[in-house]
Amino acid sequence: MQKIVALFSIVLSGRNTLSNFILALNSYIKFQIIKLRKENIKMKMNNKLFFVLAAVMLLFVGCSNNVELSGKITFSDDNNPLNRGEVYFETDNYFARGAIKPDGSYVVGSLSSKDGLPPGQYRVYISAAEKETKQKDEYGNNISEPLIDPKFTSGKTSGLIVDVSKTTKKFDFKVDRYVPQK
Repeated sequence: MQKIVALFSIVLSGRNTLSNFILALNSYIKFQIIKLRKENIKMKMNNKLFFVLAAVMLLFVGCSNNVELSGKITFSDDNNPLNRGEVYFETDNYFARGAIKPDGSYVVGSLSSKDGLPPGQYRVYISAAEKETKQKDEYGNNISEPLIDPKFTSGKTSGLIVDVSKTTKKFDFKVDRYVPQK
């Protein structure tokens, strides 16, 4: 901003206005180019540092004590599988998830779909378990309806708590169906 003010003061001074203005503008542009080059170099170094740190983190995750965890989610009333959605395992500092397949099975991962999760106690909840209805909203979009009781959509209300240990490989869950309120 100070450079722009200096340029305008040169223009307003009246002496060799055009040539001074061109010299000042040229100097200002060169300054900005040098500044951008320095920022670009810093950004390139930051990118390199990021990739080095990411590689180190992946190395630690690859060498971690994560537990490969899988399971199946079924309905409590008839043992049919919940055929869509995602299951989440969370603590206050960590979470991992797994996509629920059409047969109700899932595999948990945090950075990838099968890298498991560290041993510990986890709250479990399920999201995106919905089905489309034939009803339309005011914009013509299909209205979806939950498949499961809403209490299972939060780790605080689901009541699903598990202790994952090195010997744990599988957790199966039963959930209640959604019952529309009348």
